[in-house]
Amino acid sequence: MSKAAVVALLLAAVLWAAPSLAGRSLYVWSLASTMTDGRVKQEVADDEEQKALIRFCTDPAVGVDRLYFLVNPDNVDSGSLATFLRQAKEVGIQVFAVPRGSIQNDWIRPLRTKQPANHRIILEWIAWIQEFNREHPETGFTGINLDVEPHRASPTSGKPLWKKNRQGVSDSKA
Repeated sequence: MSKAAVVALLLAAVLWAAPSLAGRSLYVWSLASTMTDGRVKQEVADDEEQKALIRFCTDPAVGVDRLYFLVNPDNVDSGSLATFLRQAKEVGIQVFAVPRGSIQNDWIRPLRTKQPANHRIILEWIAWIQEFNREHPETGFTGINLDVEPHRASPTSGKPLWKKNRQGVSDSKA
């Protein structure tokens, strides 16, 4: 058997055995906090909003199997969040925790003034997610997505830091 045939067979075996990378994802931002805060918002209960999102994701025309879900520990009811995560898991939807934008702003702000980044802020958020997962082992988050946005590191004046210090990373405008 030729090397090319062996490589082709190995590649086919790997692709057959590998989990599917196909799927659809959805970021859920501001509504996330209202559907897990444990309070009734505009006469709509958490469970009604949660079920509506799950129905939308599982609609055959939509087919979302991964959610990136904004989580603000200061405005969440752990029981309501656990209920939502259980519903998602039951229908095969993975849910990744995403920090609120103000965490990114607080974390990156020192870079704008050429100070060290304040990692404590993001580490405290990650610790909260880890503790939530320990307390809810059957329904915890699939993972964490920090949604790093390098443009937030731009100084108040001058060339953005992410363009100055990209160390080999380039784009089509470089």
